[in-house]
Amino acid sequence: MSKQTQSSYKQGYSKYTLATQQLRTAETNAAFLLPHIEKGDRILDVGCGPGTITIGFSKYASEGSVIGIDISAEVLQTAKESAAKANVPTEGPGSVVFEQGNILEGLPYPDDTFDIVYASQVFGHFPPPDVPLRALAEMRRVLKPGGILATRDAADQHFYPRSLDLDRLWVHNFHRVARLKLAPDEDPTSTRMPELLRRAGFDADGGKVVVGASTTVYSGAETRKWLAWRAKGHLQHGDEFRQSWLDAGITEEVIQETLVAVEKWANTDDACQMNDKAIFIAQGYARGIGWALPIEMAAATAMLDEVHTDDLLAQQKDHNAYVFGKVGNHNTKIWSDLYVDYIYGIDWNEQAFKDLVVDDEIKELVQALVTKQIATRKSTDSISGKGNSLILLLHGAPGTGKTFTAEGVAEFAEKPLFRVTCGDVGIEATEVEKYLQAAFSLGKLWDCVVLLDEADVFLEERDVRDLNRNALVSMFLRAIEYHDGILIPTSNRVGTFDEAFKSRIQLVLHYENLTFGQRRKIWLNFMTRLKLVDAENVDYDDILDHLEDLGKVDINGREIRNAITIARQLAQFKDEKFRYSHLHQVIRVSGKFGKYLKDLRDGLTEDHIKHDLGVRHSYRLRRSNSMS
Repeated sequence: MSKQTQSSYKQGYSKYTLATQQLRTAETNAAFLLPHIEKGDRILDVGCGPGTITIGFSKYASEGSVIGIDISAEVLQTAKESAAKANVPTEGPGSVVFEQGNILEGLPYPDDTFDIVYASQVFGHFPPPDVPLRALAEMRRVLKPGGILATRDAADQHFYPRSLDLDRLWVHNFHRVARLKLAPDEDPTSTRMPELLRRAGFDADGGKVVVGASTTVYSGAETRKWLAWRAKGHLQHGDEFRQSWLDAGITEEVIQETLVAVEKWANTDDACQMNDKAIFIAQGYARGIGWALPIEMAAATAMLDEVHTDDLLAQQKDHNAYVFGKVGNHNTKIWSDLYVDYIYGIDWNEQAFKDLVVDDEIKELVQALVTKQIATRKSTDSISGKGNSLILLLHGAPGTGKTFTAEGVAEFAEKPLFRVTCGDVGIEATEVEKYLQAAFSLGKLWDCVVLLDEADVFLEERDVRDLNRNALVSMFLRAIEYHDGILIPTSNRVGTFDEAFKSRIQLVLHYENLTFGQRRKIWLNFMTRLKLVDAENVDYDDILDHLEDLGKVDINGREIRNAITIARQLAQFKDEKFRYSHLHQVIRVSGKFGKYLKDLRDGLTEDHIKHDLGVRHSYRLRRSNSMS
């Protein structure tokens, strides 16, 4: 084994490696850590490279500071330029500083300096078995008691379809070079991290190690094209990556065969690459850490329960360690077992946006804004100082189409809809801020349309007599300032709208009470969809014959949906086909409660009451008629 293999790390950055590193962000490469960052934390990013992750941390440690350290002066210059471009301060709260250093020669910081030490794709460069342990010991030295060490390193990768043989040509040869450079008889460092963390003392004093793994799937024509460009660049004459292959005994013939296979892969529909990452969080005593949010989710995520290192090692020795795939449901907020046999492509519902019962000019404007935002985000620097967001505020009475608009936008944009019900978030500003930061991080990580339902509490005008409300509004303003994506808050009370939101919200859509024509259209849309899924049990013609009568009933869209659901259940109970008579019975019974409420309010509807309170206005109110 060479002297280098025993004790050192060879410095060097191919331009194609740098191109990859510059695409990394805190949200995509450190999502498992973000929920645990506190605003006042001091963070050290070891092996920071071009600094994109380091700069991203500053958003979350907004009252603390972040230091990025790397062995390469050249790449640190790139990082400093990126930070300057993003207008990130170099001193004071939220500052980012880049410094040159070598962790194997000792970090230039006193003991117990940092709340968090992070390292991405670093330990794979250290030759086992002793060099990674030296690095961990130095990280532990500068970490405060109870602080967090978080690492993320490559574990494995695969190319599909297998028929192109890239697992042999690329993956096998990649590992062959790594073994030659590092240690031919040792397992990869990423597979030995629990043992190394224990030896470095991280499970002492009651601490524990959290173990996880993520799988990121790269697919799509543009992504494959970019990955092929990078691979071919690595193997071109003059690149040190190519030279490392030749030094490992890989022939010119095999290199050419690899280049041909890469080109075929890039031009094969549905081809993809899967990258597995090993993720670890180690922690000393005194500072609590929960596992409230997923480690990472690009396509699928594998997680292990929190375990002590000794327990994990015992399981490994017994060959009984398992990784269970988990999938997150955006609606229920529940993580469930992922059955890979049932994974299939998404069929986006193009009809959902078309079925939206609003004016065509509003639809056109929303489509234009969403299309522009998607295109802009693809071309925008991922480390720009503020978010590249599109914020659409939807305001109006319940059941007028606000939530359905958000669903339609998500389907049109071909993105998942991540629902956040603001009533579940709480009212303490610090807790709300942490929750929203985590939700927005997941929204960006999953590339979602984020729906903030019932966001009234965040939009209300600030008042010198209500400091807690002021803190909530100010916090929300900061959060949306840096959000990167499509955000849709809904509200019933825009009459108390804080003026500061005007410059931050691109479009406000007001939803009037439904007209006869709109109600008729909603009834027709519901019945058309129902006919497609349950034609045998629906007397479609009978209901259509009474469409005019249904349209005259003054109820909102949600009440229409509920009436259909209850009427179908009534028909099933009677063992009859679902027809108009069932709807008529449900509407008649439900209407009695509505009449009771109206009588209780001296003839005023909910809209009249909200109007008088100054929180909602409807051009369609007929107060004189309602009072008669």
